[in-house]
Formats: sequence, C-alpha cells, structure tokens
Amino acid sequence: MTTVIFIIITTITIINMTTVIFIIIITITIINMTTVIFIIITVTTINMTTVIFIIIITVTIINMTTVITIIITITIINMTTVITIIITITIINMTTVITIIIIIITVTIINMTTVIFIITVTTINMTTVITIIITATIINMTTVIFIIITVTTINMTTVITIIITVTTINMTTVIFIIITP
Repeated sequence: MTTVIFIIITTITIINMTTVIFIIIITITIINMTTVIFIIITVTTINMTTVIFIIIITVTIINMTTVITIIITITIINMTTVITIIITITIINMTTVITIIIIIITVTIINMTTVIFIITVTTINMTTVITIIITATIINMTTVIFIIITVTTINMTTVITIIITVTTINMTTVIFIIITP
C-alpha cells in the first residue's frame, strides 16, 4: 500500500499492532593467515500473510584485502515493522584495519512491510574466518528488528563479533531457525 524508504545506520520505526522482538545471533571470528567463510542464512516465516524471506549473502574474499558483501533481502508481507540498527565498532591495536564501507539500508514497505538490507563490509586484514549462528524467532502480525553489530578487531588475529538481535512477537506462528556452518 504505502511505500516508505527509511534510514541509514539508525532507526526505522513503523508501529501498527502489538510488537515485541525476535533474535538473530551472529558471531563472526576472523583468525590469521586463513580464510574460511560460512554464511548460510535463510529464514522463512509463514502466517497470516507474513512472509519473511531473508538473506542473500555474497562473500568475496581477496586475501590481504577481504571484501565481504552482505546483501540481505528481507521481504515482509504483513502489518508493521520496526527496525533498529546499532553498529558499534571497536578496533583494538594498530595493525588491523576494518572498514565498513557501505551500510545501505533501503526499506521499501509494500503492504505495510518490505525490508531490504544491503550491507557491504570491506575488511582489510590478513585472515578471515567467519562463523554465523543465526537464531530466528518470528511470531506474526508485527515485526521489530533490533540489530546490534559490534565489531572488535584485535591485531593480527582479528575477532569480529556481531550480535544481531531481532525479535518479533504477536499471534501464532513461531519459527526457530538455527543455522550453524
């Protein structure tokens, strides 16, 4: 119905019914000289025309210069959506440079909800081991997504911890999807 494009690194808030929160926990660990990337995320929720189709993640690793392109496409056909994204980057020590170049969040709301995240993260470092653990709990009607990204870099062995908390609560459908590469 109404199309709203909200936010860049801040808060998208659209309120309509009753809303509380659902969780995604992402732990990314980067370890020296080797590059391993596991990213498989697919969350699909179905209830009362609530379809959340999450994530196409393209990861391109170029040794000494790791380019991580995360294209997250969330399509929610239902009532309301609240999205809060907080990104905290802590860099410890001099030799590791992590550059989060583009965090473009384009939120297109179709029939009250269509969320598209395009996150491009460019990591310049010598090693990359990425492990993603995702726990998604979705309960119809309205969607509140809180994403807290904490990036911590530690010298030659870079440790990136991304904690994403997304919680949605309302009527009946509860889908727990835990994907551990």
